[in-house]
Amino acid sequence: EWDRWLLMGLIGTAVGMLGFLIQQVSGTLVKLNWDLVENYLLQLMIVDCVCLPLLFFFHLFVWFFVVVVFSSPLRFFCPAGSPSGLPELAGYLNGTSIQRLLNIKTFLGTLVSCVLAVASGLFCGPEGPMIHLGYALLGCGLSQLQSDTLGIHFPIFTRFRNSAGKHSFITAGAGAGIALVFHVPIGRLLFMLEEVPLFWDIRLAWPTLLCWLMVTFTTDLLSSSLYGFFYRGHFGFFEAEKKIIFSVHTLVFLAFILTIFLGMPGSLPGALFVSLNIKINKLHMQVFNSMPKLSLRKTS
Repeated sequence: EWDRWLLMGLIGTAVGMLGFLIQQVSGTLVKLNWDLVENYLLQLMIVDCVCLPLLFFFHLFVWFFVVVVFSSPLRFFCPAGSPSGLPELAGYLNGTSIQRLLNIKTFLGTLVSCVLAVASGLFCGPEGPMIHLGYALLGCGLSQLQSDTLGIHFPIFTRFRNSAGKHSFITAGAGAGIALVFHVPIGRLLFMLEEVPLFWDIRLAWPTLLCWLMVTFTTDLLSSSLYGFFYRGHFGFFEAEKKIIFSVHTLVFLAFILTIFLGMPGSLPGALFVSLNIKINKLHMQVFNSMPKLSLRKTS
């Protein structure tokens, strides 16, 4: 199983590098847009001709131009990448065939559109596109190591070129995209167990968790020293106040012991409920199997 672990780590690293690239390019475009409007405003102030409606329409033109550019690839180049990605993923993993969903054109169009959409200033984020990017090429392409569009077929890892192997790696790639955006690899594991696949082997939990841990580690490591492709130092230094959205305070170790005792009253009834549910289901099956099965008579 070493090859499965290796591919999971490679997929996580690739998704992390892709997320870092999207973050850097989007930040660069946002800064470019801001500098453009700021320079235009300074020029108007120099000539003492500040016209707020004109400035507003100039900013609106820049925003509209970016929106048109990011929507064009989805409309004309890869229509399969226009939805959010999560319903298509759930449908595909549960047996629905969707044309050109895992095509490299869909990947490229979604990538360009995601970068420009985030940089345009719209009330949107990269959550949906990153799910699509995670499983479209990185989860499927890296695990299969082949592309019918490009005519590439590598003679390695061929044992994963089946429905079961593709299913597991696509699930890992999709979860990697979500883990990248929210920085919660363990939470994404629970999300994938509950929501997305109808058939999933629990033995894949640890390799999949490795994939999502590599996503978060790669993105945070590269983002620790680069912003807008400019080196700012402190490579590998993780700043907790920038990664954690709530306030963090130093706690005494005794607080964790109290937390354990507070969680026990809730966990014990839950374990009792699961145990009783299993026993009732077994009893139900025994009673049902002991009943005489009457053969159906064919009515004329």
